[in-house]
Amino acid sequence: LTMVQLHGDEGPAYCAEVARRTGCRVAKAVRVRSLADMRRIEAFHTDFHLLDSFARDLRGGTGVPFDWELARRRRGDVPIILSGGLTADNVGQGIATARPFAVDVVSGVEAEPGIKDPARLQAFFEAVRQSAPVTA
Repeated sequence: LTMVQLHGDEGPAYCAEVARRTGCRVAKAVRVRSLADMRRIEAFHTDFHLLDSFARDLRGGTGVPFDWELARRRRGDVPIILSGGLTADNVGQGIATARPFAVDVVSGVEAEPGIKDPARLQAFFEAVRQSAPVTA
């Protein structure tokens, strides 16, 4: 185990304690619906901020993107992981808008819940590759 993703109501001190006790890197997830959510995550000095879509009854797995412009407007230096409704059709736009360190996908590459579709995975990977900046 090298990384822990926290998707609940954990506070900054709890996240710091998880890192201290486990030696793992910590990604704190926040469900984004407004700029206030982006400001609230600034209190978490974790290794990553995972930005996901808000749904009242779900902590992840909504299959719906949030307004990626909110991610672009955030302050702070903690790398972000973009999540929430990503598919091969929109991941390039998500990367261009939010400029994340990484992306997180589940339902956008599934044939049905819990079953990954190889063709959707390949298309997603290709879309990510095409959106990557060219380096010399």
